[in-house]
Amino acid sequence: GLIPRLRPDVGELRQKLQMVRCCFKLDSGVDDTWRSLANPMAKVELAEWLTAIELVKKKELQTMLLRGVLDNTTDKELAALASCYERLAPSRVSLLTLNKKPANCDLVGLSADEMEEAGQTLRQMAGKKLPIEWVWHKPQQAVA
Repeated sequence: GLIPRLRPDVGELRQKLQMVRCCFKLDSGVDDTWRSLANPMAKVELAEWLTAIELVKKKELQTMLLRGVLDNTTDKELAALASCYERLAPSRVSLLTLNKKPANCDLVGLSADEMEEAGQTLRQMAGKKLPIEWVWHKPQQAVA
């Protein structure tokens, strides 16, 4: 797994992880999309990342929802995220989106209505009450 590869003293690390609250980024439950968005420096599989997150007792998740060259808002993507949320049982999930277009990238953020719809869809797909909140900022206008 990921944790043993990064630290040899896994037992001590696991004990420390139970005492702190950690926030993890999880933008997709589909391995290829996750790898493209997370761009991990080490060769890490999504399954390893999820197993490492499971080791933490007090955890929160942040998910950036976006469309364009990568789209993590399709039914398949949202179902995979909901499955991950169920598995990880976070104390909170924060849904975020882009509020301005990133440089050299064909990605766009969601509208407030689309964020609300995605949050409702994730709650329904997860099949249980999930502490999902969404954070939406009005898109910035280009300055002339």
